[in-house]
Amino acid sequence: MSYAILLFLFLVLLGGVGLASNPAPHFGIVGLVISAGAGCGVVISFGGSFVGLILLLIYLGGMLVVFAYSVAAAADSYPESWLDPTIFMVFMMYVCGLVLMLVWIAVSEILWCRVPAMPVAGLVLSCSDVSGIVKMFTVEGGGLLLVCGFSLFLALIVVLELVRGSMRGGLCTTP
Repeated sequence: MSYAILLFLFLVLLGGVGLASNPAPHFGIVGLVISAGAGCGVVISFGGSFVGLILLLIYLGGMLVVFAYSVAAAADSYPESWLDPTIFMVFMMYVCGLVLMLVWIAVSEILWCRVPAMPVAGLVLSCSDVSGIVKMFTVEGGGLLLVCGFSLFLALIVVLELVRGSMRGGLCTTP
């Protein structure tokens, strides 16, 4: 199980690097999908099956809509790829930085001889992530859902305004 968690965490880092060094919005979507799926896999690995599923639906359903609008507004005829020399150099710099950070953490853990933070003993029979679902259907939860929906709408508007720029991007109506 710990190997699966390490694989998910590695995929979160790899997706973040791919998202940070994206040459075009098309490739940013790939990095976001990898990070979202692997992050939800980490949550599921620690016992939050329902929370992981809801987070996956929110990430892929909400934020990919924003990326779809930004791709439509900033469409290129010939988008760059990760294999272009400059983009690949930036990608490898991010990867080298992550490797150096992981080596630094591993060396500091070995030198300080710390005890693992996750306890292994005990068996939990209740599913604690489903116990908060009742709150979502009450008065407090409905307001929270409205706030979350409004914040996603606000994020969509902000991304559209940023992508539009001075030339109006894909929304331009004059030649």
